[in-house]
Amino acid sequence: MALNDEDDGTARTALRKSAFDPDDLALLGKKLGEYRVDSILGAGGMGVVFKGEQPLIKKTVAIKVLKRALASEPAFVSRLLDEARATNVIAHPGIVDTIGFGQAPDGRPYIVMEYLEGEPLDARLLAKGKLPVLEALRLANDILAPLEAAHSAGVIHRDLKPGNVFLQRLPDGKDFPRVLDFGLARYVDSTGRGSGIVGTPSYMAPEQAKDGDQTPAIDLYALGCMLYELLSGRLPFEAGSAWGVIELHLSKTPRRLDELVLDLDDEVADLVHELLEKEPSKRPTATRARREIARLLRAREEAATIGEQRRRPPSKSTAKAVEKKPEVEKKKVDPREAATVIGLEGVDVPLPAPKSARARATELSTDVHPVVADPSESSVKVDASLDVVQTGPGIAVWIGVALGVLLVVGALVILFG
Repeated sequence: MALNDEDDGTARTALRKSAFDPDDLALLGKKLGEYRVDSILGAGGMGVVFKGEQPLIKKTVAIKVLKRALASEPAFVSRLLDEARATNVIAHPGIVDTIGFGQAPDGRPYIVMEYLEGEPLDARLLAKGKLPVLEALRLANDILAPLEAAHSAGVIHRDLKPGNVFLQRLPDGKDFPRVLDFGLARYVDSTGRGSGIVGTPSYMAPEQAKDGDQTPAIDLYALGCMLYELLSGRLPFEAGSAWGVIELHLSKTPRRLDELVLDLDDEVADLVHELLEKEPSKRPTATRARREIARLLRAREEAATIGEQRRRPPSKSTAKAVEKKPEVEKKKVDPREAATVIGLEGVDVPLPAPKSARARATELSTDVHPVVADPSESSVKVDASLDVVQTGPGIAVWIGVALGVLLVVGALVILFG
């Protein structure tokens, strides 16, 4: 939402402006440092965010000004300053950069940040209800990169939630998640811990709610809550009050995610519930969680690609190539040679060889007219229109028998000579 002076004169504009403090509206058109305040982008728990511009170089920025009611509280002034410090200490492209800090004419502190085109993740979730598995895993992977960098720099976000992730719209139309609002960030001490009850109840880790020792595992629990919500469209715990939600985080185990999302595989569900472990030491680090999500994402993208290729019809170029395939000159084949056909699986299956005259005569037995001259004669004569077939012993057999007899007689003569 953006308001500017050109909107004056309509009832709708008056209603929208009435939702903001007069001190905030009074900044419109004024200059904060070198930046001109043009319109209101929105408001949060700590401050109001304006759209501004550096007039000389025409650079558009976002200016976050602390609310009037909090400006006199040192703790909130410190939080705004911590946000500016944290983003610069981490210096990661996945975190919105803070480029200036100052004080408004009315005494309120402000920070100047880079201006982004796009929408917050909670708005995307509100519009869609829930996200497909691949989209949710890609978002988690992109969020874990700056989170890993923050933890390496000794910074805990402590308020990770969809409202603090901005989906920047890139020139190619793709979304690039950016982590916002390090106002509740804390630097870990020499033991690797911080303290204090802060955060948003729906995404608050048990140890965070108990005012106990806080480690980077807090942010991993919040990411688990986010993934649960992105995949199912509902939070892990819901109650009638903030304290009711906190009590559930402390004592209850959320319903299995794969029971709510029936087409969700076990590996993704297991990772989400590992992030939601009550014991901080049982949760993965940002580095391990990112490595595991990258593995799950890669496997599912490859499976989706293979499935798409199988469903994809042949391209026009492929079809034309098949149509224009040159014809192979047909070779005259001797009918006596064995032929082959292509089987269903592409295996050459031999056809039976051409049948012999004997076999053809047997199959055509209805056309055979035997003429027997003597019942004792074993050979059979057939009609002259067919090949002559002799079914009895042939001449070759008799010659063989005669030679055998001669050999036996010769052997006896030599033996008994």
